[in-house]
Amino acid sequence: MKETTVSKRWTYKGKDCVILLMNELHHYNMYVESKHNIGYSESLSPDSCIDCHGGVTFSGVLDIKDAKPWYFGADFAHYGDRISLPNGINVCEDGHAWTLEEVEKECERFADSVIEYEKNYKKILDIIKRHEEEIEQLKKNQ
Repeated sequence: MKETTVSKRWTYKGKDCVILLMNELHHYNMYVESKHNIGYSESLSPDSCIDCHGGVTFSGVLDIKDAKPWYFGADFAHYGDRISLPNGINVCEDGHAWTLEEVEKECERFADSVIEYEKNYKKILDIIKRHEEEIEQLKKNQ
């Protein structure tokens, strides 16, 4: 990762949570530890199942000291978020300038959603598989 600063790192409900300040655009990204490589399924993407600000925008390995094997991440550089460019111009001037404390609360809500996603992942995959099989059977019967 380029030009980042670890703003906060803590354990929440057994999950490694990391907030990075993206120095170039001066916005935060948040990351929550996940089971290795969970969510890489064509049928079930983490973005459709994990609730967080702006949706999941990262799934992979973090380039930080003592990183866990896998993280989901989201950023605070969406429409409606104030972003400060290096030249001093603020994008979305009327947008919300997220504080570290607000991002921390959102990261914990994100972690709760990741925990729920992991708990239900296999159940959801089984439901999707049954649904896909039913669709295939319907196609054959047409």
